[in-house]
Amino acid sequence: MKKRAERVREVTGEAGERLLQLEELRVRHGFPKETARRASGWSHSKVTTDRAQLVAYLRAELGEAASTVATAKQGEWPRNRELFDLFAIKFHEFRFDWSMGRRIDQVVNKQTGAKENRTREWVSYKHYPTVGGHALTLADMALIPLSLVDGYDDLRLLEIARRSVDAKVATCLRRMEATGIGYKGLEGVSWLHLTDPLQLPKAVQVMLMATARALFLLFDAVGELFGHDETLTRFLSHGKPDRIPALMTSGRMDFIRPDIVLATHPETGAWLPVATELESAPAGHGMTHATQVGYGLPTETVDAFVRYLNGRKYLVIATNEWSEYAFDQAAFCRALAERGVEAHLFFDRPIEEIHERARTGWHKPSQLDPRLKWNTDFLGRLRKSGLLEFVHGVDGLPGEDDLGDKTVVFRFGYFDNFVNTGILDRFVRWTERGATIINPPWFCLESKVLMAAARLPSVQAWIRDRDPEAVQVLHRFLAETRLLADGFVDLEELERDRAFWLTKSAGWDGHNWSWGARSLEVGVQTSEAEWSRSLRERMKLPHPMVAQHFIKSRVFRAPYLDLDGTVKMMDDARSRLTPFFLRQSNGTVDWAGSMITLRADSYRIHGASDAAEGPVIFTNEEA
Repeated sequence: MKKRAERVREVTGEAGERLLQLEELRVRHGFPKETARRASGWSHSKVTTDRAQLVAYLRAELGEAASTVATAKQGEWPRNRELFDLFAIKFHEFRFDWSMGRRIDQVVNKQTGAKENRTREWVSYKHYPTVGGHALTLADMALIPLSLVDGYDDLRLLEIARRSVDAKVATCLRRMEATGIGYKGLEGVSWLHLTDPLQLPKAVQVMLMATARALFLLFDAVGELFGHDETLTRFLSHGKPDRIPALMTSGRMDFIRPDIVLATHPETGAWLPVATELESAPAGHGMTHATQVGYGLPTETVDAFVRYLNGRKYLVIATNEWSEYAFDQAAFCRALAERGVEAHLFFDRPIEEIHERARTGWHKPSQLDPRLKWNTDFLGRLRKSGLLEFVHGVDGLPGEDDLGDKTVVFRFGYFDNFVNTGILDRFVRWTERGATIINPPWFCLESKVLMAAARLPSVQAWIRDRDPEAVQVLHRFLAETRLLADGFVDLEELERDRAFWLTKSAGWDGHNWSWGARSLEVGVQTSEAEWSRSLRERMKLPHPMVAQHFIKSRVFRAPYLDLDGTVKMMDDARSRLTPFFLRQSNGTVDWAGSMITLRADSYRIHGASDAAEGPVIFTNEEA
């Protein structure tokens, strides 16, 4: 055996010392002093022969916490299930977890040539514990003290950090709660709360502004060319159901919130923000404002709107189907009112009907943490938070001729939501009377096919004539998107490059599947046969579907406040950045604030109970 000093030199510093302690632990529990035999072999033998003793040892160590773990059954797969469940408790603070996978693949029998189904089963681990960067064996995990595990000191530092940020976080939460923010039946702050704003390089904001200017040109090109360019018109109309009118009023798109994945340039390693969605009727500006207030940041979102409105009143015309965002929109209306703007939220149904919809239709999630407040008393909550004066039903909605050039309207809903309500007709009439609709009633705005239109030659030529660099900006910062339709997509390419593509609903599906990652199917998460079958099935759907090149997110490590009041670290989290942009009357694009959503262990990055959210700030230092 090598001398202790020699082994320490191989892995230096504290990590080397911990590895030596791990080796000594192994020797005490039967690992042979002669190291020709690998530790995994020692572990396999020990777990096989001493599994019952290891389980008993763990149960005694964990005490009452182990009572939820079921005793292993004879012949149950995987055979170490009981150990894995106990490890999930022991290493809970390190976020260790495990899961079973099972997949049926079609394979060709080499002897008979016939296709056969073959079942694959496996065990996957998340955040597997290590010492000095080396993965532990199962026997190690049962026997090791937590103080040896990599990251243990970080956990202790987080505990110290919790005590230092308690007062700051409490103030931040109190400020956000005071805005009246909420979502559905959840009162107040219902997301995991970043302890500090996330810092990003200033260069990212510069790229985002360039992207926004190019995107507004894309909207302008569509507005000009639709109905005149045959290919574009056919392209954007693909899959449009008869219930959706091909409405394209006058006006221009002045407000957008793209969903951005923060990626890494494959050659330079530099930051690369890529837009994967173009939300034309976005929620979240109330929540973004609430976080700015909470963290004591400049109120960029309200400031940008005040500049854009320039003395005009602001009306949100909302679909009842999105009533869960009422508190988000009403809180923003109040924020504008506090700056002297007349601002109101109108629904397309009586307010009493919205109240009843909330009472009977908002169902408490089965896994809702008991520390979160759930309350479906819609009117009571609005009254209690002081927001009721800003929220109205359809009976208060202005008539077709009541709005003029002193009014700005935000259309909060898709065509699917407003069809057969008469609201679309009012949008048209208001536009004719001079009102500004910041996201005009163009039927194609809500379709993700719009992103694919950026590749059409006529669209690129139109944009290039006005800004030669904008086409390159869209090529760099807009996720490549293809319409799933004959003549517009190479199906063999999508099948061949399965690992690089995903598909999703583009709109008009009648069930709001096109938002919230509800329809997302990721190629790398399916088998070849499943992916091929899904592509063909989705091409036949009566509403449009798109394929989009998969964008690999940078991973983040950020501290957040858990619901139990402790500061924890989210590791290996993927990102969704949601910046708002307004186009002022002189054509300049205004930054209107942003939030970031971080979520680990999922390709579906959206607001969820296990996602951490907060505002972003841009600095000249590399993040």
